[in-house]
Amino acid sequence: MRDYLSRQPYINLIKSIIANQSDNPSGYSFAIDGEWGSGKTWVLTELENQLTEVSENKYLIFNYNAWENDFYDEPLVAILSVMIEKLEEVCKAEEVINGINKKLVATSLKILKNLAISIANTTLQNKIGVDFKDVVEDFQKIGDENSDLKSLKKDVDSFLTLKCGIKKIRTQLSELAQGRHMIFIIDELDRCLPEYAIKVLERLHHICNEMPVIQILAINKKNLAESICKVFGKNFSEKENINAWQKLFADKYLQKFVDVIIPLPNGKLENKLDILNGLENNFTSYIRTNNSGQELINLDENYLADFISKLMSGVERRLQEKIFKQVLLCHKLTLQSGVEYKKEKMTYAILIYEIISCICRYVFQTATTCKLEILDNIYQLKFYKWTNGTKNPEKTENKLLNDNLGELLSSSVKYSDTPNQQRFAFEITDTKTYLMAFFYRQEARFYDPLQNALWDWIEEDKVFLKKYDEIMDMLLTK
Repeated sequence: MRDYLSRQPYINLIKSIIANQSDNPSGYSFAIDGEWGSGKTWVLTELENQLTEVSENKYLIFNYNAWENDFYDEPLVAILSVMIEKLEEVCKAEEVINGINKKLVATSLKILKNLAISIANTTLQNKIGVDFKDVVEDFQKIGDENSDLKSLKKDVDSFLTLKCGIKKIRTQLSELAQGRHMIFIIDELDRCLPEYAIKVLERLHHICNEMPVIQILAINKKNLAESICKVFGKNFSEKENINAWQKLFADKYLQKFVDVIIPLPNGKLENKLDILNGLENNFTSYIRTNNSGQELINLDENYLADFISKLMSGVERRLQEKIFKQVLLCHKLTLQSGVEYKKEKMTYAILIYEIISCICRYVFQTATTCKLEILDNIYQLKFYKWTNGTKNPEKTENKLLNDNLGELLSSSVKYSDTPNQQRFAFEITDTKTYLMAFFYRQEARFYDPLQNALWDWIEEDKVFLKKYDEIMDMLLTK
């Protein structure tokens, strides 16, 4: 996979920790802390690929997505399922695993499967103990072909409670992982319901505690801290941030399960346009000069890259990707709608409009893209989320986009009037002012004969963008 955000140094750090702690008989647990959409899943997937490429036999890696499995009331069932799936994969790939008879491997897998079923039944029936009747019958069918199996059969009676069941799981895993380092990757923990997230932490602790297992958890520490506080009654209102005492409580609780938490930096794109995923290829630069050959407007690739970088600064990567996918879909649908467009490629001004229109509709969920405000004879283009006639950008991530838009596109322009009539004119002096005028003309259908030379192509664009906005509204209508 291509490393768009230059994460390899961070992956190398994780690999160094794994190499350093692989022989720790008590195991080791660390967490990758990053915001939603920061790329934690990509890092873990790439890490697993690189560890597997180095040596297929060196590591036994279990990859557990907590969020995908939070429909289980008892996470131990899902954890067992992940283990079983991986061991079956290993069993199919190798006739003999580290000297262990393949039949013993298959039998151990069968024990784990029946244990998972029994625990699931126990959870549903709300019982304390685990019924191992089916496991005993399986042993009786196997017979006396292997002395190791006889020994395992004698131990079946010890599976009387969930605690004993976990202990036996640990034994089976230790035997099956002989000669290999075990790694347990836990992803999407912060997206789970609070109660389930806590259960996952506790079950993994019970399984891996004092075992040579390395646990790697992907978390959003802030969200997980809130979950911990809610589960243990340290509640706070939705309008309040978690306070210092609650943070301390959550930190102390996490220390039971995690040895160290490593922040995941946001990362920087080597190519600022990579986030567009090829969307920019449908557009081209727009450069205009005056009669003297002086450049008035230059919307080139460098300007677009800088604009996108500043617009999306601080915005979660996952939200960025969703916005640009939505823009691409709507752009293609508009082209297929029958709207005539003579130019082979549209300009970056059109792309910028499409992106901002999508942000206002998809993120702010309002068709109002901008408002022209006049203060002391100065025009400024402001962007709002309108709620019942008031400015109200409610969520932090939305407000961040809103602020960025205002900074990028608000510009000072001259206000002029005459004794006979009031006339509004944009004096285009740079690209920023040009974009502001472009947006205002889309919204207000403003006509100014003084600027006709610069806007000879605008009508065709207005028809296209009007259709684009209509399609965007249809896609997002609830």
